[in-house]
Amino acid sequence: LGDLTSYLDRVWALPEEEDPHFPLIKLCKAHFMKNIAVNVKAKYPKLKPKQRGLIMTHFAAMIEAQGKNELFATFRDFAQLIQSPWFEEDIETLIDHYKNSEIPALDLNFVEPTHALVMEDLFKMSPQSPQSCDTFVVLPDKTKGGVVIFGKNSDRPAGEVQEIIYEPAADHSDDALVQCTYIQIPQVAHTQAVVLSKPAWMWGAEMGANEKGVVVGNEAVWTNALDGSDEKKERLLGMDMVRLSLERSTSASEAVDVLVSLLETHGQGGPCSDTDPDLLYHNSFLVADPTEAWVLETAGNLWVAQKITEGYRNISNCLSIGTEFDRSSGNLLEVTKEKGWWDGEGDFNFTTALSSGSDTRRKVCGEKLLSDLSKDGTFSLHSMLTVLRDDASGICMANGDFISTGSQVSVLTPPGGSGGPSCHWFTGTPDPQRSVFKPFVFTPNARISPFIQSPEIENDPAKTSPRFSREVDRSHLLYRRQQAALKSASEETESTLRQLEEQCIEETLNTLAKLASDSLSELDDLFKDCVDSELKFYK
Repeated sequence: LGDLTSYLDRVWALPEEEDPHFPLIKLCKAHFMKNIAVNVKAKYPKLKPKQRGLIMTHFAAMIEAQGKNELFATFRDFAQLIQSPWFEEDIETLIDHYKNSEIPALDLNFVEPTHALVMEDLFKMSPQSPQSCDTFVVLPDKTKGGVVIFGKNSDRPAGEVQEIIYEPAADHSDDALVQCTYIQIPQVAHTQAVVLSKPAWMWGAEMGANEKGVVVGNEAVWTNALDGSDEKKERLLGMDMVRLSLERSTSASEAVDVLVSLLETHGQGGPCSDTDPDLLYHNSFLVADPTEAWVLETAGNLWVAQKITEGYRNISNCLSIGTEFDRSSGNLLEVTKEKGWWDGEGDFNFTTALSSGSDTRRKVCGEKLLSDLSKDGTFSLHSMLTVLRDDASGICMANGDFISTGSQVSVLTPPGGSGGPSCHWFTGTPDPQRSVFKPFVFTPNARISPFIQSPEIENDPAKTSPRFSREVDRSHLLYRRQQAALKSASEETESTLRQLEEQCIEETLNTLAKLASDSLSELDDLFKDCVDSELKFYK
């Protein structure tokens, strides 16, 4: 913020409605609120997210009520502010006032009309509705080599461990059942081999790939159908649906069929965190294979799907499908009219009808990054790494209640293509800027390192009732080593890590380009060996 002071000195006296740089002032206010949120969490770690949200709301209103000179001084003297007695006193008073996490009616009439947009942004960024995850795909017409490139940052509660697992293909009996995170459902006759990046406490996955070249990632979305009536009822999580769709499909289109069938048959619901039972949301999905991609967005049991065959597409924590979609639930128009979400006039717009209000800024930033990096038709693995590591946009999240706990990039090549087999790159550790992407290729005897898998927990509180009765340590060895190393890491250390990753990328791409189809067994231990090398570096 210090770098902005001279600029703000020049523009601060302008009326906000006349200031062409008003968005920058908004950004400063938002950044200030983010710093308050971080400090509140650090000082009072036992507060519930909803309580922190209410406290944030209080400070947002307080900041807007200040005159410009006082607010500018607050920006400049943030460090002094955090240590001031009134900050501590106000926090303590608010904690007592909101101890039952009840949402009070807020009167915002005192706020000047020119401040309305700022207030809206500040309320949106409070921890009451966590903003997390970004998923991307770039199609062959925009990529180097005519491949499909998929990427996702999985942004989850800070401290939640993400593991990488491999499940081989399998056949199952007619009466077999599969235990998902909360419920059992009938198993299918055959499941594909899958590699998954998943929160260690749940059965489902945030993202992954299967042996047929299908990749899937999901996003949390908040919709009008999320009305608090029965979202805590244990059904399928969106992450369960990611895993099931990968296990049961051979193409992106078929994966959409599976997702829709699961949604309509079993529904979605249940806590989406083992540390915050109030984290509840609906899901959107980005599905891709070597030729096409699909976006599937849901609101309760309602859904629409959009096919993408060229260009690029990204999804974030907001509905994004409007009037143009290729498939939808059969009762979509009837239900939305009955609920009063659509008046039946004009073209039906899924986002307008179903969105309960979401922050679209990260999605817009993601679109800009994809546009800039693909404009010459040479988008590559490195381009997607650049997108996932972009912190200015908020796509890479390293601090706060929610952080990027795991990341994936997949380069999907058509069968028999000149680029060799599809390759999937996973971190298995937080913060893609300071993590190493490691390659995985499906082979007849692929192996995953046990050092990137979480330990089995006796009487696991995520699997017993009542659930989540105690906290447990699910960290795997790579997670512990990486976190310990980064606490004291220098810029030189991080630079060396990036150099090692780049060397791995170069060697892997060269190997894949020359690899004969009958020599895949040479890559059985590719991912395992890379994990072992990273562990040695941290030693």
